Amino acid sequence: MNLDNFVRGDLAIGRPPSHGQRTNGSARIRPMMSEKKIPVAPDLSTSPDDTVPSGIAARTELLRMLIVDDDPLLRRALLRMFRSYYRVTTLEAKEAVALVTQGERFDIILCDVMMPDLDGIEVHDALAAVDRTLVERFVFMTGGVGKGQRERLVALGKPVMPKPFTLTEFFANVDEDAKPSR
Repeated sequence: MNLDNFVRGDLAIGRPPSHGQRTNGSARIRPMMSEKKIPVAPDLSTSPDDTVPSGIAARTELLRMLIVDDDPLLRRALLRMFRSYYRVTTLEAKEAVALVTQGERFDIILCDVMMPDLDGIEVHDALAAVDRTLVERFVFMTGGVGKGQRERLVALGKPVMPKPFTLTEFFANVDEDAKPSR
């Protein structure tokens, strides 16, 4: 099978032609791929630009990280990216607020800015209303923001990670006590 043809949706079905047969059957299969471009977690074993900064290593006891994003594929990619460094929970905005309201606590929160139900700033404010200490290590991530949101983000004074980002960029923008220890 030709992988390029498969990715485009051309897939031959049936047995290869035998002696005396002229053709085999084929069908056009529509691939079930998202049209969105999703940043993929870096492969740390082969990409020196995406390695973790020196002095950062997996903790004996991992800090708890909450990732809040409306895109399930991005949540899964971020889970893979961070799972060696944190105990990661990934949720949509309303689920995250509900979990924290029920008493769950996290050491660091990574939250998308642009989401349909609650935006990242609303998530920040809702969590701050539950427990002010939760938002001390709050990091926003975004593929872009409007002028009004940009002003509010600046006023909050929290790190804002542009999507996509590397582990090196992430660790450079978080407080020392939110980083994995030696």
